[in-house]
Amino acid sequence: MEEKKKRKRRHVPKITRSVLERVRMARGNRYYIMEGGGFDSLRGFGLEVGRAEVKYIIRKDGFPIDRLGLVHELTPEKARELAAEKLRDIRVARGKTSTMIGLRLTIEELAQRFHEAHADRWTPKTIDEYKRLWRLHLLPHAVPDSEHRTALGKLKLPELTPARVVALKRDIAAKVKAEAVAATQPRRGGQVNGMTVANRALQQLTAAYQWAIDKMEWLPGPNPASEKKVDRFKERPSKATIGPEQYKALGQALQKIEAKELLPARTLAAIRLILRTGCRPHEILTAELAWVQPPILLSPDFDLETLADPEAYIRLAPRIERPRGKGDRHDSEKEGRTLWLSPGDVAIIRSVPRL
Repeated sequence: MEEKKKRKRRHVPKITRSVLERVRMARGNRYYIMEGGGFDSLRGFGLEVGRAEVKYIIRKDGFPIDRLGLVHELTPEKARELAAEKLRDIRVARGKTSTMIGLRLTIEELAQRFHEAHADRWTPKTIDEYKRLWRLHLLPHAVPDSEHRTALGKLKLPELTPARVVALKRDIAAKVKAEAVAATQPRRGGQVNGMTVANRALQQLTAAYQWAIDKMEWLPGPNPASEKKVDRFKERPSKATIGPEQYKALGQALQKIEAKELLPARTLAAIRLILRTGCRPHEILTAELAWVQPPILLSPDFDLETLADPEAYIRLAPRIERPRGKGDRHDSEKEGRTLWLSPGDVAIIRSVPRL
């Protein structure tokens, strides 16, 4: 094992143009050529040699690898200047307690702190869904017989690389797709898309890292899971458009269902309101009569013909005042939404039997 580690990291007195000319591409896993021992060498400055490209890097224990650029884009002199500046920043960071705490954290510990910090802003349903992504897909991920054999949750924050995130994205999508194919019973809501699940998992990983970088200053950037480093899967839109003929057929079907009393009146009214207003289903299904404004619209003495007068309609402005917006997140009372109603919408609400 020790010999293998030595082969992965070679040392030269100083990286010069002659050193670059003698570099050979990696046949297997990437290896590193680091400066060390020279009179004016920079400890931590070196080269990362892959199968197809060579990059200038800064590699210091306890910090993420900082890739400065490709060798054909920067001269050794310019790369050394950038490296000297970055190494000065690292020396300053070593003196910050908050930064050093973050560098020692594992990804599993980061996930726990990230969720605790947002517990008062997310609903229980949202928290459960996020924790499920971490528990099933993120924390246990590992790739046997490769450099990614360690479980993701056990990695220290600086040890996460874009290459590991790419493997994570690929494996999550394949795993979810395989589970959906193997399932004997179809899942509720239709076929599960592995690419969508992978994107949601990467969104959580990116958000947790960015929180550590921006809010707590635990980890110097850049974010290895960001979209700039790792592309996301392209998702196909799931929206369906209903044309005039389909609207007509749907209306006729609702009339037959209503005549045969196959569905409760409240259910039919909800379907009609969703179609007529274009609102999100939950915005209609969870609405309360107390939110209908003005309250006089629900009075038995109110004449619906009044709304036929444009001036009266503008004065009354029929609407549903939702105190919370999309997702009904905590502390979102100030982000409510107004659902405007037509005279026909008001008639549907009034037609619903009340206990």
